[in-house]
Amino acid sequence: METFTTDIESGDVEIWEHDLQYPPETASVDREVSPGEFKVEWRIEMEMRKWGVKGISVYATSIKGRFGIISYDEDGNELSDTEYLIDSEILEKEGWSFESEGLDDRDLDDSIAPQGVEINYKDKSIVVTF
Repeated sequence: METFTTDIESGDVEIWEHDLQYPPETASVDREVSPGEFKVEWRIEMEMRKWGVKGISVYATSIKGRFGIISYDEDGNELSDTEYLIDSEILEKEGWSFESEGLDDRDLDDSIAPQGVEINYKDKSIVVTF
């Protein structure tokens, strides 16, 4: 078993369904998500037999990071920048799911590493894509 830590850049992080992303229609405020940086800890395990490798398992074990939601007035001036912290170990205790996907059709010639993160507040889910 090997363990790794990979930095995921802000362009590869998607935040979905956060309440502050969608202001009421009557509000004269615009909002945007400002993804920060995330660290994904992950592991690769090989199931070995004397004849060779039976299987390879790759999965994320935790994710930590931060993102912001920036509010603007009708003239485009920044009103606030609120930072939110993500820690999968804490969120799992609060009923969030944490999973890895994108491994089933991986070609052995491709590198294996986390490629992106999706955080969905409505579904309470974090998905790390490999």
